[in-house]
Amino acid sequence: MPISFKHKGGRVSSAKAMTSAMQRDIEQGIERTFQNAASSVGARTRKTSKGLEVEGSPEQMARLMKRLGK
Repeated sequence: MPISFKHKGGRVSSAKAMTSAMQRDIEQGIERTFQNAASSVGARTRKTSKGLEVEGSPEQMARLMKRLGK
C-alpha cells in the first residue's frame, strides 16, 4: 500500500522526497528573511557558491546584526 503526501500542491511519495522538499522550503525561507533584513538596512546581498554575501558600510552591518538578533 503506497503512501503519498501532498506538500504545497505537489504529491510526494517517499519520506526522502518529503524531507528534501521541506528542507528546501526552510532554506528558501531563511534566505528570503535574511535578504529582506539586509535590504531594509540598505546593505546589498549576493548569492554566490559560498552562500549569501552581504556588502555595506560598518553602520549598515551593525544595524543588520542588531535586526537579525531580534
